[in-house]
Amino acid sequence: MGLLLTVTLVGAESLAIGAVMPEVTAELKDRWLYGWVFSAFALGSLVGITFAGYFADRTHPAKPFVVGLGLFCFGLLAGGLAPSMGVLVVARALQGLGAGALPATAYVCIARAYPVALRSRMFALLATAWLVPGVLGPSIAVVVGRYLGWRWVFLGLLPLVSVFGVLAARAVYQRVPPSAPQPAERAVTRDALLLAVGVAALLSGITSAQWTGLVASAVGLAVALPPFLRLTPSGVLMGAPGLAAAIACRGLLTASFFSVDAFMALALLDGLSAPPWVVGVTLSATTLLWVLGAWVQERLIDRVGPQRLVRWGFVGMSGLWVIASVAMGARLPFPIVAVVFGLAGITIGPAYAALSVTTLSLAEPGAEGRATAALQLTEVLGIALGTGVTGAIVAYGDRASFDVSKALMIAFGLSASWALLGGVVSRGLPGASRLG
Repeated sequence: MGLLLTVTLVGAESLAIGAVMPEVTAELKDRWLYGWVFSAFALGSLVGITFAGYFADRTHPAKPFVVGLGLFCFGLLAGGLAPSMGVLVVARALQGLGAGALPATAYVCIARAYPVALRSRMFALLATAWLVPGVLGPSIAVVVGRYLGWRWVFLGLLPLVSVFGVLAARAVYQRVPPSAPQPAERAVTRDALLLAVGVAALLSGITSAQWTGLVASAVGLAVALPPFLRLTPSGVLMGAPGLAAAIACRGLLTASFFSVDAFMALALLDGLSAPPWVVGVTLSATTLLWVLGAWVQERLIDRVGPQRLVRWGFVGMSGLWVIASVAMGARLPFPIVAVVFGLAGITIGPAYAALSVTTLSLAEPGAEGRATAALQLTEVLGIALGTGVTGAIVAYGDRASFDVSKALMIAFGLSASWALLGGVVSRGLPGASRLG
């Protein structure tokens, strides 16, 4: 129960910020930093996930859990008091640093406390923990942002974090066995920091309008690539069959999905002039269908295998993003785009959960923390790159005085290509009856 409550907290904050971002930019300005509000969270998570995964293999999982929860709380406070968009970006990085430790710890706890036969159900339960914040959270956030101010979307969570955090930490400490002592690997946190710095430089470069941006992007790529290769299984970049393919698919899945999802409110409100309540309803529908898809995975994975489930998800997602791209370019009525955004949940739900089950099944015994850390690291790297690239396209459009709908048309088309590539990489996943 403690883990489910923690996921609920993180889900509430993650979904709420997307719903109120138009209000945030209206007050703090600097729309060119819109994408950075999401990318900074993901980059902070890169460090938090790696720290939690590796230290959960070497100490009691409760320790990285508590540290992560504390950082998450501090980030909420800083975000609620942010006087500028730049400070909000820093606060989001702190939130990500803390929140990144939580799912990595949860995955390790599932691997240690539950047999293989129950893991699919546990991941479905984790997805269900998004149900309440997913269905109610966006609409509540829209109301809070309109009548109390967007800052209370952050500040209002602090009391809940305090209560749920105590319950979750106690449950992890009491029910999950401690890890066997293993040699410390100080290079792990160093690599995570290098990766985050490198990706930040890469995204800064592609967002910049100056020629120095090309230099920053090249340097960022050179800094980020070596630690990424050290932190993930061999063959991830090429989508090699097995564990590497599962981890590569997770990165492509989140890059494609969140490069659109994070800009859903901007597309509907600023691009298509939809009323604010549509954003809340659309985000709620997306999350509800994601949860439904996770339970579909639990019923089908043994019968059809993760390869088909993940491939179906990628194909469906690419088709929806093509429709969204055309709709934004032609400025079709907002209900069409809202329905497309909502249906995206049923494409990511089964694929996301299936990749989690596959990763744990293919991980070496005793190295579940390392495998799940790599999975989560690649996941948030996909989020950072996906939202960062879309944010860069929006920033370029803003500087060139393009209508935001035209910029998002280009961005959503690129998002479809991420999904198509993921469909190709999914060929390296196990078929039916091949999970241990």
